[in-house]
Amino acid sequence: MRHLSNLGIGILLLNLLLKVIFLDSQPIAGDEPFSIYMAGMAPREIVAHLMTGNNPPLWELLLHYWTRLFGIGPFAVRFMPLVFSSVTALVLFRIGARFFHWRAGLTAALLFTFSDYHVFFSHEARCYALLALLTALALYLFLRVMEERGRWGMPVLALGIVNILLVYTHFFGLWVLFMQLVCALWMRMREKEEVWAHGHFLALGMALVGYLPYLPVLWQRFTDSAAHGTWVRPPNGLDSLYTMLWNFSNQPLVTVACILILVGGLVRIGMGRKGGGGPTEKVVVAWFLVPFLLMFGISYVMPMWLDRYLVHVTPAYYLTLAVFAHGLFPSSKASGAVSLLLVVLFATTFHLDVDNRRDIRSAVAKVRELRQHYPASPVYLCPDWADLSFLYYWDTSCFENPSPIDDIKKNVCECLRADRVYPVSDKVWMDSDAVAQADHVIYLDAAADFAFPDNGILPYLKDTFAHCERFHYPEVFYVHHCSR
Repeated sequence: MRHLSNLGIGILLLNLLLKVIFLDSQPIAGDEPFSIYMAGMAPREIVAHLMTGNNPPLWELLLHYWTRLFGIGPFAVRFMPLVFSSVTALVLFRIGARFFHWRAGLTAALLFTFSDYHVFFSHEARCYALLALLTALALYLFLRVMEERGRWGMPVLALGIVNILLVYTHFFGLWVLFMQLVCALWMRMREKEEVWAHGHFLALGMALVGYLPYLPVLWQRFTDSAAHGTWVRPPNGLDSLYTMLWNFSNQPLVTVACILILVGGLVRIGMGRKGGGGPTEKVVVAWFLVPFLLMFGISYVMPMWLDRYLVHVTPAYYLTLAVFAHGLFPSSKASGAVSLLLVVLFATTFHLDVDNRRDIRSAVAKVRELRQHYPASPVYLCPDWADLSFLYYWDTSCFENPSPIDDIKKNVCECLRADRVYPVSDKVWMDSDAVAQADHVIYLDAAADFAFPDNGILPYLKDTFAHCERFHYPEVFYVHHCSR
């Protein structure tokens, strides 16, 4: 037992070391500025505002107290998800070691550790590292309740609490609860283990009661998405399944190896070979495979096939690979070699610094440089909801004391307009008189055509000014400087 504890500590320290090196190298971008800005508000205002949108409030509430202690710099706001991600690796090790074999636990933890996918989320000040941790904890506690065989106790209570935290972290935490329901019903009906399921049903009941205040919000978001769709595009056949596994597995060669192990393990379970396909293994496999395939199918009707929306399947994905590799061959040496090969493939293809392809930092720096040369020039920014990303690198003081919820947009716009920076979504939003009188105009295009097709801003500027030069910053940022 002592060597297992030492291995667990080693895994935790390895994750902390590898993931802290480039923690603040990538720009704060995407939805990170939104979370940081929201975290600056009072807890009551955070909850009130997020009840009108797409995000349950747990992550922003945690970030609120975290930033009160450590500030809103990139390193500070990303250190908490780094810790969550590192602890997730430890939980995966504990699941594998307790319910299968220490080698399976070590393999699963190392696959997670050397996953570009999770390095990315450990470097992002959003809720996804927390969602992965809570999913791994839920799986561990679910298996503990199975292990107790009906003796209700702390694992049931802990599972209920984790379930509540899951659904207040992200709406897709409900997929984890759904899998608990599926697995509990399966054990009761097929495995004839009715007493095992009682604790699981109790934990799910706790989650339902705890989530009652938020159910109207969930229903409103669901009906709105069903009626109007989402910005996510539908999958593209089997290629989308392969691409998603590629996201989880670093490189194509590694992905092919993972697929072969998955197929081999499923065949072993299907053939009922000795030593494979017990209830515990089936639960782990189901936690990955069922939501993975269901979300793929549902996405043709209600698109949700996006890499970050599948974070909750990845703990079971790495565990499934580890358990299948461990049991793929009767020979312990052969299975050990497969496990080692898989870890080596992940370790030699992962990156310590995963590019988020959102270089808003350099784009804002270019705008600032141009403004210094042409101080009278107005700056236009499209789409208008890229204002927080721009503002984080333009003037972070506006993040320190954000206004109450009713004035969020007003506060952000006032901070920008004070420096003659104007968020717009169409050329009709632009002040035509100011443009006509200006000798220079700076325009930051942050995927404007994707957000607002036919916005007409750039053609309008090119028709108005004699010369426009363009500067590109990965992946979607274009700074245009137009002059007469």
